[in-house]
Amino acid sequence: QGIEVLILLDSSSSHTFISASVAAQLHGCTTVPHRLSVQVADGSRLTCTSELVNAVWFLNDYQF
Repeated sequence: QGIEVLILLDSSSSHTFISASVAAQLHGCTTVPHRLSVQVADGSRLTCTSELVNAVWFLNDYQF
């Protein structure tokens, strides 16, 4: 969708998260029926209330 963001890439992560402010700029975000809670490296938990299904993102010429 042409939005540039600064990312921290962690190759051992099981999920990819974006901030609520970035999500608000994207088309296609939907509310999840059940909140997803994930524990991050520092032991804290993140709760996700929306998702962007089949999102494709690029880092230089690499597609994820």
